Amino acid sequence: MRPWGRRIATALTLVLAAGTPLVVAGSAQAATAATGAASVSSVPAPQVAAAGIATTTTLTIDPNQRAYSGGGSVADIWVKSANGQIPGGELLVWEGSTLRARGMVNGSGHARLALPRNMTVGNHRLQARFWPVSTSGYTTSLSAPAILSISRDRTGVGISGSAAVTVGTTARLDLSVAAATRPGTGSVDVLLDGKKVATRQLNPYGRTWYMIPTNLSAGNHQLIVHYSGSSILGAANAGRVITVSKVAPTVQSVTSETSVGAGARPLFTVAVSGAAPVPTGTVKVLLDGRTVATKTLTGRAFTVQLPALSAGIHTVIAAYSGDSRFVAANATTKTITAHAPNPCPATAKACVDLTNDQSWLQSGGRITYGPVPITSGRPGYRTYPGTFPVYWKHKDHYSSEFAGAPMPNSVFFDGGIAFHAGSLTVWSHGCIHLSYEASEVYFNTLQEGDDVYVFGYAPYA
Repeated sequence: MRPWGRRIATALTLVLAAGTPLVVAGSAQAATAATGAASVSSVPAPQVAAAGIATTTTLTIDPNQRAYSGGGSVADIWVKSANGQIPGGELLVWEGSTLRARGMVNGSGHARLALPRNMTVGNHRLQARFWPVSTSGYTTSLSAPAILSISRDRTGVGISGSAAVTVGTTARLDLSVAAATRPGTGSVDVLLDGKKVATRQLNPYGRTWYMIPTNLSAGNHQLIVHYSGSSILGAANAGRVITVSKVAPTVQSVTSETSVGAGARPLFTVAVSGAAPVPTGTVKVLLDGRTVATKTLTGRAFTVQLPALSAGIHTVIAAYSGDSRFVAANATTKTITAHAPNPCPATAKACVDLTNDQSWLQSGGRITYGPVPITSGRPGYRTYPGTFPVYWKHKDHYSSEFAGAPMPNSVFFDGGIAFHAGSLTVWSHGCIHLSYEASEVYFNTLQEGDDVYVFGYAPYA
């Protein structure tokens, strides 16, 4: 064992000027204190001869501020003597009565002693004591205090998962708390729009979860997850905006009739549906862009009677206002054709209005198809008005009078005059030209013996 490893109480006799001896006692108990976190009840200062060579000890902590898990700190110590020589001896770093580090002075009068990494969070007041070799003649010395400040580890809070929901639905948000080297412990508080709504216990991995409430109103809501920290982990917050969207309802409408005579008042039925609860609010019925009815929803459907329709084509729309859960929405636009008073006799199956270049099919005086656009005979070949029976039909007919001109879907009713597919911009030689689609309907609907009523006068020059 090295000589300075043994702290043997010694008695030194020094002869003073008056010849009186002085006995100086060293402390073996203090010098043999254990390193680390060992605690002693007292750290007696040694007594040295007045003629001993004085020493000074300087202590700094590197770094003097750190997080709990941020790596260790070092006690950086220098020892100097009054005679300029480098004293040999041991260094002890104390916090009160707790020994934190010990080591030997090197040949430069310097030592860097590692402090324990597991020191608690807070401020630690440390001092370094120099113990000289017992036979060296140097005095012991104590440094001024140095403060080591240990803070709680920096902690992060994580929020993952979709924060976008629709009214009345929920979603799970996963929450986590962790520092760089360890998961969080304890619990987190969940605040929604500034109000605490839940406390969630963290599992051993620092994780938990939170379900978005189903009763949130539409709009944005601020979610804050707060972790108050632990003895070694710092407090932390994280925020997330929860977006709650309204639900899209289903708005449907139906008219009792899509083709009516002028002056008729058809019925219009509207149904609004969506996820429970039943949608509330109002529905406006707009006829040609004008509100003709407003209904407060008390169920899923209602029916109104439209005003008397003038001759022409009319649009009807059901516009739902929306409510706290459902967005505003419109039903598909419905179209109703109101025909002028029918000049055709009820016995006719097909009617031709030469004046207005239109034709339609009917049954018992009620229009079943059309009106559709037509062209009729040009000057010199005008189509004659009157009532004529259908007497022949030919699907793929070609004209024997006009150089084999094609006449698809021909329905003959007056000699060589027939309904057939033809140009709607070029006058005919007496036949009634229809679009190809309309000619097929006429061909498939009209039968031999059905009456065709032709009236008016073609407006051609």
